[in-house]
Amino acid sequence: MVFAGTGRNGLGPMTDRCPGRVRLIAWTCLCLAVGCSEARSGSQLKGVVTVAGKPASGSTIRFFDEANQLVGAATVGDGGEYVATDLPRKQLRVAVEPGQGSGVYASTQPPPGTPALPGAATVPPAKIPEKFRSTETSGLTANVTQQDQMANFSLD
Repeated sequence: MVFAGTGRNGLGPMTDRCPGRVRLIAWTCLCLAVGCSEARSGSQLKGVVTVAGKPASGSTIRFFDEANQLVGAATVGDGGEYVATDLPRKQLRVAVEPGQGSGVYASTQPPPGTPALPGAATVPPAKIPEKFRSTETSGLTANVTQQDQMANFSLD
């Protein structure tokens, strides 16, 4: 039984909670929108990675900030091309790691007739010199300053 002056459940005073809920929902939406816009503010870096003038196919290019925290990575395609997205706009350190089948990682061949995964290299992975596998020794950097930017890396 509900009496005048009590809430819907009849237990407490009637209060209008709807405006509070509307404010809460609006605040949550605003916070989510700000968070999403920050995630989308990252830059895209694309280019070509070569080893001794040949594409560094099948390798992985990794980008690190000044604290040596990984901030992005991309797989290098058959022609040596890569596209890394959502990178922060700052000076980044770069390392290139070999892919499977390059002599560093054990690899197994898929059964005959198995289709290649989309984006997977269809040529043998490039041999990446040890020097370029760490940001400590690679000497490679990328100064990301624009939304869309090009950066080629020659591992010679």
